[in-house]
Amino acid sequence: MTGSHHTFDKIMWGDLDKTDLSQQPVLRKPFISELGSVNPHIVVPGDATWSDADLEAQAEALVANKLVNSGHLCASPQVLVTCREWPQRRAFLDAVRRKIAAARSPRCFYPGAEKQHAGHLKSMGEAAFVQPQSNSTEARTPTPLIFLEDLRLPKEGSDAADPMGLREEAFGCVLYEVALNSNATLPAFLPVAVDFCHERLWGNLSCTVVVDDATRAHHQDHFEQILDSMQFGAIGVNCPPGLACYLPQLTWGGFPGNNEREVQSGIGRTGNLSCYENVEKSIMYGHFRNLQTFQLAESPQEAMHALVRADLVAAVFSKRSFLNITNLANFELAKAARRHKTVKTLAKRVADVLARRPVL
Repeated sequence: MTGSHHTFDKIMWGDLDKTDLSQQPVLRKPFISELGSVNPHIVVPGDATWSDADLEAQAEALVANKLVNSGHLCASPQVLVTCREWPQRRAFLDAVRRKIAAARSPRCFYPGAEKQHAGHLKSMGEAAFVQPQSNSTEARTPTPLIFLEDLRLPKEGSDAADPMGLREEAFGCVLYEVALNSNATLPAFLPVAVDFCHERLWGNLSCTVVVDDATRAHHQDHFEQILDSMQFGAIGVNCPPGLACYLPQLTWGGFPGNNEREVQSGIGRTGNLSCYENVEKSIMYGHFRNLQTFQLAESPQEAMHALVRADLVAAVFSKRSFLNITNLANFELAKAARRHKTVKTLAKRVADVLARRPVL
């Protein structure tokens, strides 16, 4: 089954109190459950300064991923985790705001989503950045993406509950940023970020880690050790972790260890076409700039271009023929000319395809 943990509890426990250890589930037949999560999106400070184009591209990838299906996805990012000491944090957050403002406003359609959206907006207070609605093409009233920077956490040792954004899945157009105190390096920041996600964010379904290629290569061993320690069912390095759901060789589901009384992101998993035993998680790697990140369509014309691009990318992954690669290259070159992006990134990606290197 899929849905929320509330649905699971109703099926498994009915009206019983699952916290009462003397009670047993009303349903004793085991089944696979794929549920939700407060998914983190960790941005790792680079050893070198990101270019303006890098900041814009990564901000767009985050916002576009958040807006897929109006945020009604179990793998949708909800908490952006940054380093407070990162010199480019302010520039990145400004880029995120610009992308939110430029995107077409979504509309909640999932039952109960508007009520959840309103609850998060109230929790954010006046500091919330609310997406302008003037660029919406929907006939019905849109539900804007709301974004809160620098979500304040209770002081250590305090009895106060964590904010709503950390403990309740929004399942809609809601995004928070948490800035953690750490030196702005991968070895210092990433362990702090992972510990925060494990200890403070509800669920363990998926996590995105954004890191530039040079920084990852420089700290490769340390980076791999941290990935090994991460307790999420799917991890996307520079790519949406939800892609694991569509690749049958990989696995999709919560991290092992959940149980009927504390189900969180679910029990069991789908996929695993190769039938590996005792699988913990699936990890997907991508270049810092790649073809598999989501992009915004800021107009109906760009939306049509996005559909064409998706077909071309799918064709390349299905069959790496010269014709398919050429068609995609021509399309990307034309798009680069329209949006003034560098052709260098495209050329590298085409070379990766020809060399059979992963381009996810």
